[in-house]
Amino acid sequence: MAEVEASSSAGSLLASFGFSDSMVDDAPPPPPPASLTAVTQYLSTIEDYGAWKSKDLKALRQQVGRLSAFIDRDKFQGMSEQDYSKMVYERKSEKVLRQKQKAANLKHIETTKLRSGRIQALNNLISNADDGSNQLQYLVPDGVGSSDRPGSVPLLTSPSSSPPVNLTKPRSCYTCKARFTTLHHFYDQLCPPCASLNYSKRFQTVDMSGKVCIVTGGRVKIGYRCVLKLLRSNATVIVTTRFPKSAENNYKSDPDYPKWISSNRLHIFGLDLRDLVEVERFCSFVISEFKKVDVLVNNACQTVRRGAKYYENKVEEEMESTPGEGVKLFQVFEDKREKLEGSNVATIESESDGFDVTGSLSRADDVKNCNVSRSAKMSLLPLTPSDTTRDEMPTGLTDVNGQQLDLSKTNSWLLKLGEVQTPEIVECMFINVVSPFILNGRLLPYMGRNSFIINVSAMEGKFYRFKTENHPHTNMAKAALNMMTRTSAQSLSERGIFMNSVDTGWINDENPREKAAKTRENNNFQTPIDEIDAAARILDTVMVGVKEGWGVKEGVEGIQGKFLKDYVESEW
Repeated sequence: MAEVEASSSAGSLLASFGFSDSMVDDAPPPPPPASLTAVTQYLSTIEDYGAWKSKDLKALRQQVGRLSAFIDRDKFQGMSEQDYSKMVYERKSEKVLRQKQKAANLKHIETTKLRSGRIQALNNLISNADDGSNQLQYLVPDGVGSSDRPGSVPLLTSPSSSPPVNLTKPRSCYTCKARFTTLHHFYDQLCPPCASLNYSKRFQTVDMSGKVCIVTGGRVKIGYRCVLKLLRSNATVIVTTRFPKSAENNYKSDPDYPKWISSNRLHIFGLDLRDLVEVERFCSFVISEFKKVDVLVNNACQTVRRGAKYYENKVEEEMESTPGEGVKLFQVFEDKREKLEGSNVATIESESDGFDVTGSLSRADDVKNCNVSRSAKMSLLPLTPSDTTRDEMPTGLTDVNGQQLDLSKTNSWLLKLGEVQTPEIVECMFINVVSPFILNGRLLPYMGRNSFIINVSAMEGKFYRFKTENHPHTNMAKAALNMMTRTSAQSLSERGIFMNSVDTGWINDENPREKAAKTRENNNFQTPIDEIDAAARILDTVMVGVKEGWGVKEGVEGIQGKFLKDYVESEW
């Protein structure tokens, strides 16, 4: 009887708020807003369990209890508590599994030879630094994967005998863009077929005995690796650089250096490609000394302009280093400077009949000390106000390639039209286009059949590619270099001379150090290939052409007039 009365009391309470008994089991119509407000206000007065358990509220509790199932459904995303708990557990398990797989994948990726070698080289550099390690934190792992300084290891790395690793998450191949999961022991961003091709090309060589090759910009990085590859193919190599004694120090660190010198196959010249008169003199001297050129690699370029302060440490090295056998012919060149000035090729040849390389070297034997070369001195010539700024060039700190650490907040790679200063655009065109044009034109008459001209280009010079508004001057320069190839190659091939433009591939981040460091930190980024891969790309047509006898064997058609990327033809 009491329960009936309580129920009636609760019913009266509900009725007083505008609810009827029919609302308990039937779908209620929308209640008046005033009723909802009254119910809400009443419920807000219930502040303890005793009040909630009041007999007068039994009917209300029953209705609230009935509605609690809907509340639970909201709480558990429309599922039962059991199903919701199961879903949460499965999601957490999947997340943990993904994290474990990601960690395992990263571990496998970090153990590939290219990545691990770069990281080790960078760690060695930082640990050996006397001070300024806080500034070295802006360095990123790049360079050759198995070396911490030029020439300290053989050019080729032996393949691994370990079984291949399969990743749980596919990656995109840098070269062909295919998705892959099987990881190569050396590359982490190349699919198995592309990795095998690229790795085999690192080993590619051919006997080039008797061939005379010129490589511009051969002191460090890509040019240095090109020279090593040619020397190990038994070619005679003429190297140009602004810092000849610094370059010689790099080559001296290679165990094969004595062999190259004793066989008179390595000659290092100081040459600034901004000095067009000196480029002409260099061509005349090479013709007078060697009588021919078989391979010309226009490798030197200016992508990011550096100020005079950037090169101070290299000029100091030039001042402190004693010239060795590798620069003796260059010393003869400097001795002849006055004689060569204003001369043409015909005059040089008439005056140098019977003047051979051996005689030139014997004349240089009396040279005890060598002053800083003209090319090195020109590097200290300030052309813009920023050239004299030292704050962003910490003294004594270098990167893994032995280059001055540059902490500038911006550089040429980020400049837009209107921001590039006049000296920079002029330098860019002289180094990237005008000097290669002079070298190609002046040396061309002395190139016979089965000869090669490689204009080292870049993706910036392509028209069939999306462009940002940055670095328009370097884009222009590379496009102009490509047009020289496109225009001249066909007629040259009829003479057995094969000219092509070659993209080196992505080997370093051109952004300022701080920005590059953030990219590395946020994305665990490294470039997909190194300088040895770049050199292999540059010299591929040379190696294949010499082996197959392009221009000298009947029925053999060589490659000419192409823009080559990743060993295959690419659109212009």
